[in-house]
Amino acid sequence: MDYDPIESLAVLAGDSTVVIAGEIDRVQAGRDTTYSAPNETSTTGSAVIVVRNVTVVSGELNPAADASVYIEFGSGSPDQCTRIVPLGTAIVAYLNPAWDGARSYVDEYLDPTSVYTEIEDPGAGRPSGQPLYQASALEGLVWQLPGSAEVVWPLHLGTGPGSIRDALPDGTLAGPERT
Repeated sequence: MDYDPIESLAVLAGDSTVVIAGEIDRVQAGRDTTYSAPNETSTTGSAVIVVRNVTVVSGELNPAADASVYIEFGSGSPDQCTRIVPLGTAIVAYLNPAWDGARSYVDEYLDPTSVYTEIEDPGAGRPSGQPLYQASALEGLVWQLPGSAEVVWPLHLGTGPGSIRDALPDGTLAGPERT
């Protein structure tokens, strides 16, 4: 993967609206995104990870947030996600507000009718009025399966030895080791 890694977890926390720790309560259906180009349109679904027992480590949650935090997790179905991460799994998340879903053109100055992306139902994936977040970087979602001695960076598709505690802003686990 061609990607510049983050400098440190402290820098990632500074680039994030909020950093939380908690446990995964459930995974549910999220929003559908439509990608449109001349003569071609496709729609991709997403899953939403619902986090309970939330501790705010850095920053602030949106004041409208209830006791849970809702994190949009790329494309895929809730069933696919639940197969790879059991409920009750410890999670640390470096978050920013998710995109509001308004139509976004690839290059609106050249041809605003050409290629665009749009969320079909921007409020889907969580209770009405609840904020939706997304990871602020590939290293921004980290979890540790119950009883495991490894942590997982699902957006990075990597794992490494350690404790989820070391993925907090003052820790040293800033992503999987590179080979």
